Amino acid sequence: MQRLHLIFIFLGAFLLCSFLNDFGLHPFVLVLIMMFYLFLFTMLPQIYTIFGTRNIQKIDRFLSQKQTSSLYSHFYIAIHDGAPQQKKILEQLLQNPVHEQEYPYFKSLLLLLEKRYDAAFFEAEKIQKAEIRYYTLAQIEIERGNHAKASDYIHRLQSKWRRDTLLALQAFSKQQLDEFTRRSSNALKRTRGIEYYMLYHLFEKLKPSKTFNLPFCLSV
Repeated sequence: MQRLHLIFIFLGAFLLCSFLNDFGLHPFVLVLIMMFYLFLFTMLPQIYTIFGTRNIQKIDRFLSQKQTSSLYSHFYIAIHDGAPQQKKILEQLLQNPVHEQEYPYFKSLLLLLEKRYDAAFFEAEKIQKAEIRYYTLAQIEIERGNHAKASDYIHRLQSKWRRDTLLALQAFSKQQLDEFTRRSSNALKRTRGIEYYMLYHLFEKLKPSKTFNLPFCLSV
């Protein structure tokens, strides 16, 4: 289906080029128009899916078609498979030099899945981006019940959706369900694309649970 879609896009590009050529446009102008056309029909829909939509089915379909990418597979497997598969993907990401700067983050997630909190905390402290570092450290502290320390990291975050997400998890771990509902709703309102997709499934999986145990590691 995806291959057929691309065939129609390039066929349309050929017809458009033939049509515009009749107007005697400069070749450079034609190239610019064709580049914009191809971007509009190939890259723009993907960008919107990753960052803009709240259509769960659309994002799920997009991720399922990107299984050759370890990064996209990480998101998809976190939702549809268990911890062993998620660990395998994280290990693949740790072997990919493209993501070398993110190694401490992925290593921290891997250790968190294994409930090795001290080691996960040690790796999280190496994360270069402060926002991601505080987000990950707060998640670790929530998991092991250190709410005072978690709150300290949460209040350092600039992103409102990240703060609401962690405050929702913190409220759930304390069984403050009204606060969990309010914070999780705020987090979803402030996210789109893959961020929304991950949070939506996280909160849906927590709702029927009576004990706090994250079904998968949060990704940012």
